Amino acid sequence: MKRNGLMERVLKSLGLIAALAILGALLLACGEEETIGETPGQGGNPPIATPTNEPPAPTPTTDPPTATPEPEDPTATPEPADPPIEYPTGSDDLVLRIEHTGGFVMMQHLLTRMPAFSLTGDGCFVHEGPQIMIFPPPALPNLLVTCVDDDGMQAILQAAREAGLLDGDAEYPNDMIADATTTVFTINADGKSYVVSAYALSLDEALTPNMSQEDAEARARLAEFYDKMISMRSWLPEGSIVGEESFYEIDRMQVVVQPVTSPSAPMPDTGIEPAEIAWPLATPLATFGEEYLGNADLRCAVVEGEDLRLMQRVIENANTLTHWTSEDESYFLYLRPLLTGETGCPAELAG
Repeated sequence: MKRNGLMERVLKSLGLIAALAILGALLLACGEEETIGETPGQGGNPPIATPTNEPPAPTPTTDPPTATPEPEDPTATPEPADPPIEYPTGSDDLVLRIEHTGGFVMMQHLLTRMPAFSLTGDGCFVHEGPQIMIFPPPALPNLLVTCVDDDGMQAILQAAREAGLLDGDAEYPNDMIADATTTVFTINADGKSYVVSAYALSLDEALTPNMSQEDAEARARLAEFYDKMISMRSWLPEGSIVGEESFYEIDRMQVVVQPVTSPSAPMPDTGIEPAEIAWPLATPLATFGEEYLGNADLRCAVVEGEDLRLMQRVIENANTLTHWTSEDESYFLYLRPLLTGETGCPAELAG
C-alpha cells in the first residue's frame, strides 16, 4: 500500500511539471505574436541597447583630403631673374624723359609746354600735377616731384626695356593723321642713350592701312609704357616710392618776352581786364635776352640765381594774360621752368 501511494505522488508531481511547461510555452508564444510587425517607438516595448566595447564608427565628412606638398627638388635650377639695368645715379643725370613736340597749337603753347615725365639718376621724377580750374590759368605750371628707390628705378627701366626703348633709336610715323603731336622718349641706361619717337601715338585707333604689323605692335608697347609712366603709383613695387610728393623747386627758367602790341601776340576776347605787374629786374624788357626764332618781336633769356628769386616774388600773382610793364610799355611773358638736361632758348622749337 505504501509503495502504491508513493508512485501515485510521483505521477502527480510529473503531471504538474508538464502542465507548467505547457503553460509557459503558451505564454511565450502569445508574447511573440504581440511584437510581430511593431516598430520601435511606435507602440510596443522600446528596443534595449546592447552594450559594446567597440569604438564608434567615424563620422563621414565631405572635406577633400589634404594634399601633401611635394618636397622641393634641391637640385632644381631656379629661373634666372632679369639682370639689373645700369643707369647714371646723379641728380643732374637724365635717365628718362617723355615729351610731346609739334602739333597744330599756338606758338605760345609750344614755348611753355613741359615734358610729361622727367626722371633723374637720384630716383626723382618731375611731372605736372592737377591745375586749378580758373581762367586765365596761373603763369607757371603745377610741377610736382616724386622719388623712388632702386627697386622703383629697376621696375621703370625693366618696363622701358619691354617697351623696346633699349633696342636703339627708332621713329614710328603715322601718315593717316595730320597736325598731331609726336611723343618722344629719351633714355640713358646700360651705358647708352636712345631716342624713340612716335607720331600721333595717342590716336592709333585711327585707320592705319599703310602701317606694318611690326610697327603697330611697337607703337602699342610704347603707348602702354606711356600710360604706366603717368600712373606710377598703380604698379610700382610696394614701398618703392620714398618720401612725400612735393612741389618742384625751380632753379632755372626760360623767359620769352613779346610786346602786347605784336601782331602775333594773343588777343583773346575774354572781357577780362588783364592785370599789370611791374617788371622786377634791372634790364628793361625791350633789351632783355636775345632776339629769338628769327622774330624781332620775341626775345629769350634764361633766368636763375638772384634774378629768379626776384621774379618768383611776383610771379605767384601773375597769369598767362598778365601785362608786364617796363619803361611805359607792356609785354607778355612766356615762362617755362627748365628741367635737368634742358638748356633753354633752343635754336628752334621742336616740331
